[in-house]
Amino acid sequence: MGSCEELVANKAVHQQFFELDDSEKDAKLWGLIQELGKDAKIVAFANTKRRIDYLAKACWEEGLGASAIHGDKSQADRDKALKAFTTGEWPLMFATDVAARGLDIKGVTHVINFDMPRDVENYIHRIGRTARAGSKGVAITFWNKSYDIPCAPALAKIAREAGQEVPGWLEDW
Repeated sequence: MGSCEELVANKAVHQQFFELDDSEKDAKLWGLIQELGKDAKIVAFANTKRRIDYLAKACWEEGLGASAIHGDKSQADRDKALKAFTTGEWPLMFATDVAARGLDIKGVTHVINFDMPRDVENYIHRIGRTARAGSKGVAITFWNKSYDIPCAPALAKIAREAGQEVPGWLEDW
């Protein structure tokens, strides 16, 4: 699950956790997108290319512009999607962990972990896409007890050490 001995979350990132099974995630995501409004600049991470494409397509069907970035996209397609997101043309970017490191995108207000990454190191990198250059940000994580239990202790520890409130259901594992 990755050692959390040297992993530290940015304290400027407010972390929120929701215990959801897969059948609840879509509704929660759409509700959050609506609630956050037009000024939000959101990067949402999922673990599979198929899910990224599904989520981006669903946004387009709802009239929301969304980028999709994953390893099966050509570099030209990734560059186009990234540009549309960074310029604000499309306020949502769905990505696999290919976008969790090395991208310095200004103005990202929210990171949503639609799928919890398989290890806490990737969690730290994902939530680090927000709260950059002295800004504050919000990281929202959907946690599924059917397959995210192995990362619970390290995730709770990282959140606690960053001064975040850890839900009881996450502490219990």
